[in-house]
Amino acid sequence: MNESIYKNIVNAQNDSEQMYQLIKKFDPLIRKYSYRLRYEDAYSDIVLLFIEKIQKVNLNTLKSTNDNSMLKYIKKLVQNISYNLYYHSTHTSVIPSFSLSEFENSDLSGIKQKLDCYYSTTDEYPIVTTDFLECNLTPYQANIIKYIFLKDYSIKQVSKIYGVSEEAITISKNRALKKLKKNLSPDSSKNQKN
Repeated sequence: MNESIYKNIVNAQNDSEQMYQLIKKFDPLIRKYSYRLRYEDAYSDIVLLFIEKIQKVNLNTLKSTNDNSMLKYIKKLVQNISYNLYYHSTHTSVIPSFSLSEFENSDLSGIKQKLDCYYSTTDEYPIVTTDFLECNLTPYQANIIKYIFLKDYSIKQVSKIYGVSEEAITISKNRALKKLKKNLSPDSSKNQKN
């Protein structure tokens, strides 16, 4: 049962299981471009943007719907997503950010409280500073954490700032919190001293 790529895309626009199958079908291509980006969340970012683009594509505007044309289209789509992610990661002026003077020597105890809430632990954490955030997170993740926990922006507001889905922001926020949890745990500080 080998359906055409065009039919796979049409089905994927309306069915999450079909979308999963489409992603699985193009997984080697997505992995190739995520490897080239050389950052931890590249694969997830490409997949999320791939899903958004596939759901929004107007298939009526395509000149040809044969498999070769559709393969070229998908390859170009993943390539463009990869280039855009690379551009955003290398041109920090494009990423909305905060001036350091605004947060210099800030006590980010709000983040500590959120970590306690998310991970329900009794461990004591050191004071979290913006320098700590910037050293342990990607610029993208650090800015998301700052927007959500320091500026009290909603996930929806942050997603509008970055022009990505709320799901992408939530995933990045959760990964950043996991990294912070890992780097703030007493075990990690003992390992760093030894």
